[in-house]
Amino acid sequence: MISSAAKRICGFLVCAGVVSQEESELYEYGFFLLISRAVFFVLVCTLGLLCDLFWECILFYLHFSLLRGYAGGVHASKESICTFWTTFCFCLAVAGMGWLRSSGLSAIAWGMLLVFGPMVWIFSPLDVPEKPLTTSEKRRYGRISKGLVLGSALIAIFAAQIGFPLLLWVIPWSVALEGLLLLAGFLKQSRSQGQQKIFRNLT
Repeated sequence: MISSAAKRICGFLVCAGVVSQEESELYEYGFFLLISRAVFFVLVCTLGLLCDLFWECILFYLHFSLLRGYAGGVHASKESICTFWTTFCFCLAVAGMGWLRSSGLSAIAWGMLLVFGPMVWIFSPLDVPEKPLTTSEKRRYGRISKGLVLGSALIAIFAAQIGFPLLLWVIPWSVALEGLLLLAGFLKQSRSQGQQKIFRNLT
């Protein structure tokens, strides 16, 4: 698993004296992020090659990663669950981009932006208990994520106007996936807070 690989790399660096024991947890998390992003990037590129959507998949991954980094979203409790659902979502997005390209139904793409764009706008940024955001970070991340959504919509409109529809197949799926992750994260947090409130009332 990715976490095991990150732990082994960090352990090797600690033994070599490159990283101190106090810093090992931070470096381990950094290696985990680096390896996981590399693995999923290779996965998306492979799907793109198989489906003749190589450049679309690269643009999708870069755009989604940027938006996800600022907007946040739900996180799975286990790495295996996270890997499964991430792989599933990326496969679904690649299939969806291929379908939009082959069907030429640009109205579907605009509809996705109209539905999921406001969802990202409303729920972002969404932090997690493992990595809470400060008040200033929430304001800054919120401005950036909203700006990314608005800028993405404008870019999609411009691309359609100049006859470059590639971005029109990519951006809606990126925004839609992030919108669903934010909604799932919001519902998960709401349920958890509701359960905690009930427990406090009982005690």
